[in-house]
Amino acid sequence: PKWQQTYIEAVFYTNVGDPVSAFKLLTPFEKEIAQNEDYYLNYFYISQRAGEQEKAEQVINKIIKDTKNKAKLNELRFQKALLFYQTKRYSE
Repeated sequence: PKWQQTYIEAVFYTNVGDPVSAFKLLTPFEKEIAQNEDYYLNYFYISQRAGEQEKAEQVINKIIKDTKNKAKLNELRFQKALLFYQTKRYSE
């Protein structure tokens, strides 16, 4: 599928230091990416690195909502806390 090819290209852009291009490539395929937790988590990281903090927050909130594994849930909450720290939202 086209979204998988685009995902691979976006990972390449992220690895060479261009997360903005990666984010722009992936955004039209967010619905498809959201079907796989690992891909969606990577979309969170790409969003974050691209400076798309609102989108990163939306993505991590959805992942947290859908996660049942307690250990993984704690890790995701930690990632969300780091995001809030980066955006100076200390009280949340």
